[in-house]
Amino acid sequence: MRELYIHRYGQSVDATLSMSRFLAKVHTPQKSRLHSLGYIENCTNRPIAMPQAQQTKMGKAGNIGNALDPRVFEADGKTPTERVSYRNSILSMPSQEEIDRVSLFDDCSQPMSMIDIDLTDVEHQILHSEFDQQGNLKASFVTEQLCYTVAKLSRDHFRREPALLEIGRPTFIVGDLHGQFRDLLRILDALGYPPTDSVLFLGDYVDRGQCSLEVIVTLLLMKIRYPDRVYILRGNHEVAKVNKRYGFKNECLNRFNHLNVYTIFNRVFDYLPVAALIDSQFFCCHGGISEVLLRQQPGVENLKRVVNAIRRPFSSLSHRDLETDLLWSDPMEDTPEMVEKPTKDQPKQKSAQGQQQKKTSRGKPVFSASSRGIGYKFNSDATDQFVRRNSLKAVIRAHQVMKMGLSVQHNMQCITVFSAPGYFNNKNYGAVAYLMKMDNSELVESIRVLQFSPNSCGGGGMKGQ
Repeated sequence: MRELYIHRYGQSVDATLSMSRFLAKVHTPQKSRLHSLGYIENCTNRPIAMPQAQQTKMGKAGNIGNALDPRVFEADGKTPTERVSYRNSILSMPSQEEIDRVSLFDDCSQPMSMIDIDLTDVEHQILHSEFDQQGNLKASFVTEQLCYTVAKLSRDHFRREPALLEIGRPTFIVGDLHGQFRDLLRILDALGYPPTDSVLFLGDYVDRGQCSLEVIVTLLLMKIRYPDRVYILRGNHEVAKVNKRYGFKNECLNRFNHLNVYTIFNRVFDYLPVAALIDSQFFCCHGGISEVLLRQQPGVENLKRVVNAIRRPFSSLSHRDLETDLLWSDPMEDTPEMVEKPTKDQPKQKSAQGQQQKKTSRGKPVFSASSRGIGYKFNSDATDQFVRRNSLKAVIRAHQVMKMGLSVQHNMQCITVFSAPGYFNNKNYGAVAYLMKMDNSELVESIRVLQFSPNSCGGGGMKGQ
């Protein structure tokens, strides 16, 4: 059986990686272990259900809830399907106060100018960050002036990039980080720093963890320093109407006693690309595919044209169909009827849910309303049609917590990568996918996975994650 290799890193002292001399005080890696794809598939690896307060569907308390249309939509390429009404969406237009505050960033007036910031020295401070025994960061390198500097310089890069990035292999793919700075350092240690291969981040850098500022400043600094090797996509938490509720706004307010930094970073987020193509074979985004992409003419060039037609900056997703789906959608879970060749140990089973799914979606792409209250859930047939129409191998996305850090769904055509181990006090692993440079190789031959164990501190050492 071909193997999708899993390298696992933990906290022993058996191995030395490229940055150990820099990160000795951050963590020490464990000897790597290899697991086959069958190992991942045989583990319980469905999305981990988050507490109701963490869902985007919030009813009265969160302004989303009763706006969902429960009907199932089929993307048959003939008529546009009716979209969900977002009249109560948390992604409504920003207030005038927020718009006025953002104008400060465009003016780049004092104190938001770039004065006496040595980015090489900042990079050195990042690599030498120290944590206490509970995993809390002892001293932060983040200053208000540094935030303004990296925001301005990185935004200049993002403004020059298209909405759909084109990246070659080899490439590391990193999923959700959610303010877990210590785990970001673990990942950079394993990948090697400075990066020699391309690194693609799939979004959700802020919220829920205690070090969102450290994470986003580090990533933006990497973009400034290594623009041709570091690529940063937008996640659904890189939207002001989301991150004002889930921690980033309060973190900025507590750190600086004002919201200028918070607002300026959100203006940077408005310019982030929303998708990437790796070697024209792997379509990457934070959430998932859209029925809009199935209504286009076949071919990867048409795919590029449609995604690159997205106009940036944008801060509201209320009525932007494609952008909303790329940031918010999820794959439906595989049912027994979706699996082409059940193994001897896992015989094909019938279920009422599976039979209903089969009746609803036999051979047809289906997009059903999501329980999140925004975006859609797409079935295996939708993924298959999207991949075949554009001559792709797979869709690679993030957005959902996976017990093993990585999940392979929809007949290996949809791969989910989640990179924050111990997320929100769960015992999930974090994972990073590595797309190797291999010509004419099958999917499992061209992907390796680095797996990071949750440690005793939880959430990479940040309390309350």
